[in-house]
Amino acid sequence: DDDVWGSEGDETEYDREMADRNWNRLQDEHGVVGYKEGISEAKEKGLQLGFDKGYAEGAEIGLALGRLQGFVR
Repeated sequence: DDDVWGSEGDETEYDREMADRNWNRLQDEHGVVGYKEGISEAKEKGLQLGFDKGYAEGAEIGLALGRLQGFVR
């Protein structure tokens, strides 16, 4: 049942190769996106932790200075 353009087996092999290429391309694209999102999330968490720590320290120092200022007045 071969036709002029090739056998059915050739079509199946071609379809399989195209599916493999598409799969690899999608894995590459999504891997890069996932990597970038992971880096971004890690940076945000680090920034948030630093902010939280600095805010707590600043509040503590501000409270102490406020008490000192109230005592001096």
